[in-house]
Amino acid sequence: MAFAFDITDADLEKVFLVEMKPGKEIEDETWTATGSGSYYCSFADGEIVEVKENGSAYTKVASIAACDSTASSFFFDYDNQRLYAHTSGNDSPGTKADGAYKYCLIAYFWLCFTNQQYTGDDAIIFVPQSATHEVYYLPYFDTDSVPTITQAVGEYHKGDITIQFGNLAFLNDGFWYGALVDYIFHGKYVEIKLGIKGIPYDDYETIFIGRLRNPSISDETATIEAKDSRIGSLREIPIYKYWISDYTNLNPNEEGRAIPVLFGEKINITPVCIDTTTFKYKICGHGLQSIDAVYKNGVELTLTTDYTVDLNNGEFTLLADPDTALITCDAKGAKISYFGAAAAYSENVANILYYVLHDLNGIADVDLDKDSFDDLQTYRTQAIAWYLDTPTPTLEFVRLLQASSVFQLIPTLDGKYAAVRYKSGITESTPRFYSEDYSWTEKSEESEAIYKKVTIRYAKDPSTGIWLAVETSDSKASYRYDEEETLIIETALRQKSEAESLATFYKNLVCNPLAKMSGEVPSSALNLKPSDKIIITKQVETYDGDELSVFESDVYRILEMRKNLQTAKVEISAIEDIQSIGGTETHVNTAHEDSHSDSHTDTAHANVAHSDTTYNDYSDSAHQNTAHTDSHENVAHEDSHSNAPYEDEHWDHLDEILYEDEHSDTAHSDSHSDSHGDEHSNVAHEDVEHSNSSHSDHSDTSHSNIAHENSHSDSHSDTPHEDSQY
Repeated sequence: MAFAFDITDADLEKVFLVEMKPGKEIEDETWTATGSGSYYCSFADGEIVEVKENGSAYTKVASIAACDSTASSFFFDYDNQRLYAHTSGNDSPGTKADGAYKYCLIAYFWLCFTNQQYTGDDAIIFVPQSATHEVYYLPYFDTDSVPTITQAVGEYHKGDITIQFGNLAFLNDGFWYGALVDYIFHGKYVEIKLGIKGIPYDDYETIFIGRLRNPSISDETATIEAKDSRIGSLREIPIYKYWISDYTNLNPNEEGRAIPVLFGEKINITPVCIDTTTFKYKICGHGLQSIDAVYKNGVELTLTTDYTVDLNNGEFTLLADPDTALITCDAKGAKISYFGAAAAYSENVANILYYVLHDLNGIADVDLDKDSFDDLQTYRTQAIAWYLDTPTPTLEFVRLLQASSVFQLIPTLDGKYAAVRYKSGITESTPRFYSEDYSWTEKSEESEAIYKKVTIRYAKDPSTGIWLAVETSDSKASYRYDEEETLIIETALRQKSEAESLATFYKNLVCNPLAKMSGEVPSSALNLKPSDKIIITKQVETYDGDELSVFESDVYRILEMRKNLQTAKVEISAIEDIQSIGGTETHVNTAHEDSHSDSHTDTAHANVAHSDTTYNDYSDSAHQNTAHTDSHENVAHEDSHSNAPYEDEHWDHLDEILYEDEHSDTAHSDSHSDSHGDEHSNVAHEDVEHSNSSHSDHSDTSHSNIAHENSHSDSHSDTPHEDSQY
């Protein structure tokens, strides 16, 4: 929110504008035919700006003649307070069939309120939004009960989002008794703006957009709940289903199943036979990039010899009867037109999120924060793949994407959606608050969510439902807190290396209790939103008169904000941003236990987070940390890892401006002094392969920071790493 005035100035007269767009059902009005196609009725409640017939909007036209000639249109004669309507059936809006009205016709108009009304030039009379004529703002809004705006998000692997405004209260001089009878408020649009006396309409700042619910009226007041407009507006996806009415020769057992949506590259898909006479199979309900292979009982068939493809419809046709054979296929999914660009295949999370919101939910581009989507697209480049074949609430699928790519979908106060990714570290613009800035604070520990292990599930098989998985752990969570639980996170990631990096990121969020703080912060925080970071410093005086630091330039990430725009007070709840200092003692870029001495074994580490060996997929450059293929024998190592701070931030590029060039391994300083006398120094090489061929037992193991929990004697300095891809 960027106010055109100082919202903290107590001497300013704050003016709230509450603009509602209620509906009035009008098919039962008295209708008169023009004789040329349309019908009219009287309407004195306000300027009609929208008309819907059975839920479908009419076209607004500029004249009676245009309405006469255009079905499903309306014209409002403001001067004569007369509505002209031309129905879709070219008959009267009051037409009845079998004793019931044929049409449900609802007219919408602006009903506006304010907390302050003036005379003369200062009168609150504006042309609101889609209207073309001025509206007098009724002075009924009660600012003593201006609710607090609450915005909240959960942690990335939980994906919760909340925005709420509360109840709007109005003085009732009898107006509301009639209004509740005549108008439809439930589910209708409301927008709240804030300004000061004397400023033009365009300088008012929108502070909330929502929908009205649950009106309640007493002799003195009326209250209406204002819910965020996006609550309940996202549908279940996929949208369409298989019906025999659409696919005449469909196997009856398939009727009612969802027609899937395919994102990215998937193997072992079981398509639906939509024509049992021509042996046509459907993979999804949209166009595909490619159908890479088709199998009959696991044996690959030959294109053109055994089958043909229809990429535009996501289908293929077998050229011979498969009888009872199991037919499966591999394919690459949807082409996406990202913010109007030419449609192109993409595995990028931002493109997929855009498709889900725009194409599957009908959200307009103007209601999406493109800058945040572009940022997500640039910095979250891991491969997303998902075969969505089960009806799923949109927000549930979005949570899967959020957990996979470490971002949050945030409803902004101006009615848009922003995709805000996690950013490592802080910048010069990160807000700083000091002791004198708080009226109160509270500090606590988030100890309910401590886990010893993190398991990342990825690459789910669309036919069997079986996941691949990687796991990383921190035994200190067990030693310190007696915790043995495992946090299991399901993702839409396709590649193992990216799952390993994600496991390391989440491990550092959950292996130790994180500090939480709550408090009232300065009104300058009104412009902040959940997921933003703040730097907190606070000292308190002890009974002995000494100063004790409660917060000392500590970095916190905001989870919840409560904003009172009448008093300009802001309360926040925030969590310690551990990644800003590189992680916990278990090291962001490794899964080594700190100081253990065991023999190196041949144990397979397939499901362990292999730190540096996985990071080349996210880098802005040709950064290959897998460069040392050291073939170590099974002898006890004395690996002296100097884990000085890494600066390899692959997911966030660590403040984004520091790492525009190619990364070399020079930041690691991993000096291996092994029993066979090989001395490796990552400082001396940039992606140079070391092949110690005389030790063939581990010829491809890449022992650079691999997650062996019981493998070698590491002398780690606990200097924070900053090599997380997130």
